[in-house]
Amino acid sequence: MVLNIITDDFDSFYEIQDDLGSGQFAVVKRVCEISTGHEYAAKFVRKKKCTSGKRGLKREEILREADILSELAPHPNIITLHDVFENKHEIILVLELVGGGELFHYIAEKDALSEEEAAKFILQILEGVHHMHEKNIVHLDLKPENIMLLERNRTQIKIIDFGISRKLRPNEPTKETFGTPEFVAPEVIEFEPVTLATDMWSIGVITYILLSGASPFLGNTNQETFHNISQVDYRFDEEFFANTSDLAKGFIQQLFVKNPRQRATVVDCLNHPWIKPRRRKDEEERRNAQINMPSFKSFIARRRWKVQMHCESRTLRTVTTKKFDKDGNVKSAKHSERKGKTAIYEGQYSETDESENDLEQIEKQEMINPSKRVHCCPTNIEMRQIKSSEFAESFQENEEGEDDDDNGDKQHHHRRHNSQRADTGASLMKNPLPNEQIVSDQHSRSQTSDMKIIESVDEITGQNVRTTVQNKVNTDENLKISKSDNIQYEETEEGTLKKSQLRLSSISSAISLDNLDSNMSGRSYAEDNDDFVLTALLCAAEDGDLANIKKLCNLATIDVNKDNKHGETALHFASGAGQLDIVKLLADRKAILTVVDGSGNNAIYWAARQGHVPIITFLHEKGVPINVSNRSGETSLHVAARYGHAHVVEHLCKLGGNVDCQDDEEETPLIVAAWHDYSRICRILCGAGADLNIRNKEGETGLICAAQRGNAEIVQVLINNKAHLDLQDKRGLSALHSACKRQQIPIALTLIHAGCNINIIDNNNETPLHYASREGLLAVVESLTSFGCRMDLKNKADATALHLAARHGHVEIARFLCLAGLNLNIQDKDARTACQIAEINGNLEIVQLLKALSMDNRAVFMEQLTSTKQPLKRIKLKIFGNCDTGKTTLIDSLKCSYLNSFFRRNRLSSTKKYIAHRKSVVLDDAEIFNLSNSKGVGVQQITCTGGGQYSAWDFAGMDTYHSIYDHFIGDFNCIHVLLFNILDDAQELEQNLIYWLEFLRVRISIQEPLGFNGRSAQLAKIVLVGTHADLVPDCIKSDDGDYTCERIQLFMNHIKNRYIDDFEFHDKIFLLDTRAAWTPSMKNLIACFNQYKERICQKLKSTTIFLDRSTHHIQQQWRKTFASFPIMSWSRFVESIRQEVNPLASDEHMRELVQQLQIMGE
Repeated sequence: MVLNIITDDFDSFYEIQDDLGSGQFAVVKRVCEISTGHEYAAKFVRKKKCTSGKRGLKREEILREADILSELAPHPNIITLHDVFENKHEIILVLELVGGGELFHYIAEKDALSEEEAAKFILQILEGVHHMHEKNIVHLDLKPENIMLLERNRTQIKIIDFGISRKLRPNEPTKETFGTPEFVAPEVIEFEPVTLATDMWSIGVITYILLSGASPFLGNTNQETFHNISQVDYRFDEEFFANTSDLAKGFIQQLFVKNPRQRATVVDCLNHPWIKPRRRKDEEERRNAQINMPSFKSFIARRRWKVQMHCESRTLRTVTTKKFDKDGNVKSAKHSERKGKTAIYEGQYSETDESENDLEQIEKQEMINPSKRVHCCPTNIEMRQIKSSEFAESFQENEEGEDDDDNGDKQHHHRRHNSQRADTGASLMKNPLPNEQIVSDQHSRSQTSDMKIIESVDEITGQNVRTTVQNKVNTDENLKISKSDNIQYEETEEGTLKKSQLRLSSISSAISLDNLDSNMSGRSYAEDNDDFVLTALLCAAEDGDLANIKKLCNLATIDVNKDNKHGETALHFASGAGQLDIVKLLADRKAILTVVDGSGNNAIYWAARQGHVPIITFLHEKGVPINVSNRSGETSLHVAARYGHAHVVEHLCKLGGNVDCQDDEEETPLIVAAWHDYSRICRILCGAGADLNIRNKEGETGLICAAQRGNAEIVQVLINNKAHLDLQDKRGLSALHSACKRQQIPIALTLIHAGCNINIIDNNNETPLHYASREGLLAVVESLTSFGCRMDLKNKADATALHLAARHGHVEIARFLCLAGLNLNIQDKDARTACQIAEINGNLEIVQLLKALSMDNRAVFMEQLTSTKQPLKRIKLKIFGNCDTGKTTLIDSLKCSYLNSFFRRNRLSSTKKYIAHRKSVVLDDAEIFNLSNSKGVGVQQITCTGGGQYSAWDFAGMDTYHSIYDHFIGDFNCIHVLLFNILDDAQELEQNLIYWLEFLRVRISIQEPLGFNGRSAQLAKIVLVGTHADLVPDCIKSDDGDYTCERIQLFMNHIKNRYIDDFEFHDKIFLLDTRAAWTPSMKNLIACFNQYKERICQKLKSTTIFLDRSTHHIQQQWRKTFASFPIMSWSRFVESIRQEVNPLASDEHMRELVQQLQIMGE
């Protein structure tokens, strides 16, 4: 769907009303559409003016959200995008107004809530997520705040906030570190590619909170939360889950699975008995269980307090910095938080605007009077609360000059990067000020990584003042770095400042804090205990700054093998960034090329992960092994396969990489590639001789993984390379089982046609037929039965496939199994037949079906649906032409008997007279007002003289009716007869013929594949018939009684050549007297119709007794019973046929029946 962006003035379309909320870069306002009066929510998102600007978002980031919303619309559980506007400064998303508040707030107002009601809310979330996942869109930020009610006092929910959502594409792994810590999945924390399963983890957290009022993984810090998530450390404490059902716990447990492959999909959840009860016992269990409402209300209260504290933690303060002027007088300067440059000392800061001259003046003053030395300590900083309006004014002043002033961008460049680098787990305030107390340090990840709320006592007023201190960089205990461009400071034990003698201006780009932002798994270059030189070295190694890294190395003797606390060296960073020159330089400087980091990854592993083949080649030539396993057992081939670097995999295979090496999960690179849907990598590994039948710890092969994930191309690759089709995992599931379980119909059909074992059973004694019947996969069931699978096999509950179809309400599968001959009286272990199970589960249509087949009439119904090998008896004969061409007369002559033909000709012989000097026909008054002329479309069933049954459709020539003909033209399986009056002059004749040929051409669809000149693969059949041949002097009657006219023949050849690529014309042009039946011309015309009919019927399906019975039923009963016949709805037609003709007729049988009836002209 193409996104339509409106660039017109927004105010011309919408009236802006009150504010609804605001964020960092967006404001949401209520608007009213002027043309309709409907209310919407308009999200005004500021665009970033330049790349280095700090205010606003990139245009493509904003439009990505709009594209996703546009693709998802419409859905009842997803917020709808109405319009998109764009102007110079912002993009405006006009969204559906969701005014019912958060779902959790609505629930908290209730006194009690049963699990049955809770499950209905989760069901709506699942249905919205299912719609997203069908389009390969992952939300990535599902949490209670993003689950809203459309309106107050209504329970329809809407999923909102698609700002960080992504559309997953094949062979393009998506790795994100976005999301809310409490709700993110383990793969996000570990910086692994996200999948659709990432959203399912968040649904598990939401359900856990809803039922208990407790958060499953929340720790005291973000780091503790992340640890709990990584370890899947949660419990169902009795305190919170005393009244929770086992069904609900089971639902949560299937979502809290670390391995995304084994985590329940949205389809699994929709079919879970807690969401979709299968038994009355399940329904009663849900109805009787209650959520922990007291705990839930406490959770909501805590979260509301937290949101309030978060709002108060905004940096609304003015900082006063004291300094001395040239005369030695103390002066202060007030700045907003964003102005000036900041020096960080033990979590405290001062604001400075001094130039280098100012610094020199301060130094001189310090030397003259040491007692007046300025200390960067608490006494040098004064803080006070200010009003939001004051902060907004100062903030706006900075905004106005920020994007337009390049110097301003450079001036603030350090703060932005160091803010990104802040460690979420670090202590943010080491030494609080006197009279200060740390109130809270728990905020959202985007803002709490560098903030503290400090409560202190104002010395003058004695009032409590709450302020926020923001730590801008992580500093070493002894070494402090200023944000000035090129000055390094040290803090002595006495707390004074002394300018370092080391000036790094010559290599500022190599060690600038601007470059201290790492893109390697979110790690910083050097942690708190690493020295500054190592930080600069790692930074330069990754940036590829060869010249400055040489200068840095010349400053002192540097150990290029020194590592940070993660065991990462400059070689690792350079290899991961693809900096070949740096790698070569480090090798010349005696770097240990085989060094591994803390996770056991060598430099080749780093290069393979990022896809850098030249690095791998160089290191391999230097003797670095390529088959080294890290602590997880992974090799460089594993990581290249996981991230989809086919060229790296191919190169490693050529270098002798072990294609069958298994990691700690016993997975080979082939299994990894099969899971992540990298078909090219699978081909490369197959070509390299990989063992296709190795299993992982779960017993899964690459084929089973590909079948589970729906990777059809990989399944075909593995089949072509002779992978074993019938291997089973620890649960006894084969690839066919897995495909059926995950509803991967094309893969299941591929495996069946490839010759896999279709009767293989799993640990529950279930065959693929059981799974297909349970999941409603009709195509798979049909294929399995056609290949001869055993239908009477029972699972551990003694249930057959029919029992499962009856339980889950799959009517068509139950009908097909009955048609295939499955015994209807088989009982399960509870002595219940399929009919009884359907009745228990409320599937009345299946009950009616099975009861209708309980007698001995099933064989009769089955015989009706069997082909008789006989062609259709009748097809449509569509006759077109103007009013005076004799269409009705021709139809009467076609069906006239031999004896009646004599009387008929005598009766009609005097109705027309030919006048030599006029090329027209003089009509009698009786014919002009003939009320028997066709009106609209006349339909009658005829049997032609000499054989052949047809449904003759007479399309009236009057212009009034032409507009309705579109509904009756377009099929190929009929004969089009085009009549023309050869008495008309040449111009009129050409005009009439071209009119009708164009009329048909534009209404008959083109069939692919196209041939030469765009010729359709199937052409409509046209028979040209000229009438009134007996009245034209130049029409000569041959010895065999057939009319010929050279003038007409030449003219018609011209017309046929013009439309030769559009229609299939019969070779002969028939000239005849339509009043004369049983003439040679009429017999030749009927023979032409019969030839075409035979050709058409050869390509159609044969008839059945079911068709004959249905046709008889329609003609003998429905035309008399139903006053509106033949106007009948599809549902009523299907219901009537099944009740009165054959209950075993499936949907496919009904579609085939309707198609045959339409071809026959019914």
